[in-house]
Amino acid sequence: MIAMIWARFAELQNSILDARITRMIPFLGAALLVAAAGCANCQADSFSLSPSAQGIISRNQLLTPEKAQKALDRARSDFLHRHYESAQKDVRQALEVCPHCALALAFEGILDLHAGNSPEAAEAFHRAIDEDPSSGSAYVGLGIIYNAQGRFRDAIALFDRAAPFSESSWLVHYEAALAHLRLGEYDAGLREISTAGKSAGSDPDRLSGLAYLRGLAQCETGDFDRGSRYFQEAMRRDPNGTFATLARKRLDLLAAAGRRSAGPRTDDRTSPLDLDQVGTATADH
Repeated sequence: MIAMIWARFAELQNSILDARITRMIPFLGAALLVAAAGCANCQADSFSLSPSAQGIISRNQLLTPEKAQKALDRARSDFLHRHYESAQKDVRQALEVCPHCALALAFEGILDLHAGNSPEAAEAFHRAIDEDPSSGSAYVGLGIIYNAQGRFRDAIALFDRAAPFSESSWLVHYEAALAHLRLGEYDAGLREISTAGKSAGSDPDRLSGLAYLRGLAQCETGDFDRGSRYFQEAMRRDPNGTFATLARKRLDLLAAAGRRSAGPRTDDRTSPLDLDQVGTATADH
């Protein structure tokens, strides 16, 4: 039974990873906009950055040459339009102009992660943090890798570091919630889900993601009926979205495994949260 479950969820690895990486781009883009403006006192609402982040725009960002900034802006646009080779070329150009640019190094990490090169991505994120300890996107990227590797406590520490630079970042709190739930820290996970909800707005994709995560949380406690209802909500929120696909697979899994009745989890059952590791850890190989 366990082997069948894992095999069925292995096919989801790319959609899970791609969804997370795509959500990193606006986060990085906000930092790019602030750096390009060359202003540490811009309005927080303009860039989805917290007031505290506005007061600590790094020297590394402010000293990034204009040519490198423009190359990174092109890279961001290319990535959002799925022109990955062009994005990689633009990032390399930025690093040629400014080898110590933390923004470029963080973007290099995102592109490596997208290509499935987790070791190279981790190295790029580490270098970005070394160059600029306030590189929020690098902390998030490295945290995603740690989550995939099962290093949940380390991941939480990184998300805590990233949070002050973007308190409204849905991705930071979503990933932190997943890490807490994987550690069995149910209350902490729900708090992170609640915080993520504050920046979800009316975005159907984000609302679907939160419902999906709540479904995982309920299943982890053994309440599979309630978990199923959250998965159904995820499908209603964004019927054609990534999380709807994942939720549908979860419902199929629960039906096949006969877990719709509530009750405590036993050792011979695979945690629904374990299945997220199939979608991320296997992407490292």
